[in-house]
Amino acid sequence: MAWCLLSRRRRREEESDISNDKAIVTPMLHPGALSKALSTPEGSSKGPPVLGTKSELDIFLVDGTSDSEITSELTALGHLLTDHVENNYHLQPIQQDASVIKDSLLGLGLDEWTESRIATLSVEPRTRHVAIRNVLANVIFTALDVRNTRGPSLLPPEMVAFVRSLPPRKSIGPGTPYAKALETWRRISTFLMHEAGKEGSPLPLPSRITPQVDELQTSLDQFLEYFVHDDSRARFDQSRNLNGVIRECAALGYTIFSHPCEWRYSFVTESPKDIVVLPGLERLSRREEEMYDSPRVLAWPVVVTV
Repeated sequence: MAWCLLSRRRRREEESDISNDKAIVTPMLHPGALSKALSTPEGSSKGPPVLGTKSELDIFLVDGTSDSEITSELTALGHLLTDHVENNYHLQPIQQDASVIKDSLLGLGLDEWTESRIATLSVEPRTRHVAIRNVLANVIFTALDVRNTRGPSLLPPEMVAFVRSLPPRKSIGPGTPYAKALETWRRISTFLMHEAGKEGSPLPLPSRITPQVDELQTSLDQFLEYFVHDDSRARFDQSRNLNGVIRECAALGYTIFSHPCEWRYSFVTESPKDIVVLPGLERLSRREEEMYDSPRVLAWPVVVTV
């Protein structure tokens, strides 16, 4: 069942693949929208055309995938991740101790406490699969967060480089001027990345994402290789399957990345014994960038108690 999502996503990519080697900056407007958008500054009979109001800018932005479709696909990805882990990583004892496993997690953007916990859980066969699911969910979905300032990223390299070049700030939470400016920049930037005539649809995976997927997979394999059966067929299957899982997560990630509302992946748990195996999803704003008083939870994190 979970791999049905994979085939559907691939068909969608084939129909609407992006080539980021081309300049994509020219939207196609119907006459009514054009006449509303191009107006003369108030109080002046002459002057260059200007965009009238913020609501008129919203005419040209992505409509946004429905909440139900997004949550349904997130759930399907949870099953996909579970299938991948159960079918590709053994539960036999390993020779390496937790310190070796912890070193293999370096470079994935995890904090030291998480690295230590994952290393301990993955050495123990009983909790290994939960630990691997946590690493995959944490690393892959964080790589699809525009706010991510460390570790691998699957988002457009130019946008990632810009965000990571910004000076650090003490207050960057939702609703702050910094967060609002970053959100407006994201919305307009993803609009400009669409091919002409497709501005109202979610942003598909760009063709040039392959090196980023491969880089992320290589980083993950530094950790995962200890738990794959040591034969060529098993390693081939694991590699091919992991690549597909990353691409499927990235496809949903780009849908959320180009959505007119602001979203956030959630890894919050109620108990220190809980470990997240699929992030939750919260919507922080309406389409017009108006922030909610509190986040609207579309999906709670999926957790396993260990």
